[in-house]
Amino acid sequence: MKLGIRDHIDDSAGVQQETRISFEANGVAFYAQISGLAKDKIGYPIRELSTNAWDASRGDMEVHLPTTLNPIFRVRDYGTGMSADQMENVYARLYASTKRGSNNEVGGWGLGSKSPFAYLINDNGAGSYTVTSYHEGVMRTYVLSLANDGTPVMRKLVEAPTTERSGMDVSFPVRREDIVAFHERARLILWSFQPRPAVTPNLNWSNGRISAQGDGWTRFEHDSVPFRGPHVRMGCVMYPFDIEQIETGGFLARGDAILFEAPIGTLKVTLSREELAYAAGEPGDATT
Repeated sequence: MKLGIRDHIDDSAGVQQETRISFEANGVAFYAQISGLAKDKIGYPIRELSTNAWDASRGDMEVHLPTTLNPIFRVRDYGTGMSADQMENVYARLYASTKRGSNNEVGGWGLGSKSPFAYLINDNGAGSYTVTSYHEGVMRTYVLSLANDGTPVMRKLVEAPTTERSGMDVSFPVRREDIVAFHERARLILWSFQPRPAVTPNLNWSNGRISAQGDGWTRFEHDSVPFRGPHVRMGCVMYPFDIEQIETGGFLARGDAILFEAPIGTLKVTLSREELAYAAGEPGDATT
């Protein structure tokens, strides 16, 4: 997705020395950009990994939710997979993305592939997660974890020929006390995917009972959909409206289960992609 970041005017007249502001790659910076960024530590990796899979395969994907017998969250898509070079220079790098040239894909920030760390980092340290790429007849399996200084590392475990379909497979362990929460978040997040992935165990979705509909919007009966309040969908992802930030003209109420449709790239979202980004200024400056 094109992020809508504008070019800036560089006013450097009369300067005597220039020092480029840069990022220091350390554990504090990584924590701030991943775990510190996301409010919902469970929903964030569910949405980001599933969106990456949707971008790659347009719904030809599987989501395996954790159970007591197998407490693993796993997403498998049947896209093109990634080459060794792409794994090293895109997947393993913060803010590296191949999706910013067009609005054909939802992603673009270059953070989603690292989103499992938002859940895995806790008071007891951090766990690791596994990524397998099936690309042009070769399987490559990697483990991503944190080094002793808190910086992320990706280590390749296996490279071998394969007859598996191309695509990506990402999985990480889930704490047993969080299993129910993973199912609840997945029901909300994946509801908006069209087509929806094959989910195990089956979530038994309802498409929702429509109470009113117009050009680019649908209002549902409250008890027939998993979300509450106005939302807008871009691609496969729903974003909630903050009623206080927009001029509604009385059309919207905080409790309305209404879904607007917007082309990918037409609205800005926050860095964590948990909500829409609003124009600077007083509440009510934006309109809908």
